[in-house]
Amino acid sequence: RQEDDLLWCDVAAWRQRVAALSRRRELLGQGSSASDREQGRREAKMRQLSDLASLAREASSIRSALAAAHRRQEDLASESREQVESLQVVTRLESDHLRQSAAQRQQWLQAKAREAAWWRSRAEQLSRALQAQ
Repeated sequence: RQEDDLLWCDVAAWRQRVAALSRRRELLGQGSSASDREQGRREAKMRQLSDLASLAREASSIRSALAAAHRRQEDLASESREQVESLQVVTRLESDHLRQSAAQRQQWLQAKAREAAWWRSRAEQLSRALQAQ
């Protein structure tokens, strides 16, 4: 974005240069003799053509820079999307793993509770058997 702003500032500067050249050309048109005015017009026209050619090259360079900046922005957006998708997959896998682990732990605890109940029942049976004797 900063690069885009700099490029637009360059465009504005070139526009100011072209406007200044136009004013200079007008002033040259008010010279003393017809041949001097004609020579001044030709020189102004040549400078203007040269400046316009420079402006065209600069505009082409700006368009290229904007295209490159757009490609970089697209690449960064794509990379960011990939990172987000990767993070979502990792988060989903961790969540699934935690759910499975919790379910296995719950099953293990239920089995231990049944085992403890069996041992308690067995101890009560043995206690009654010993008291009966």
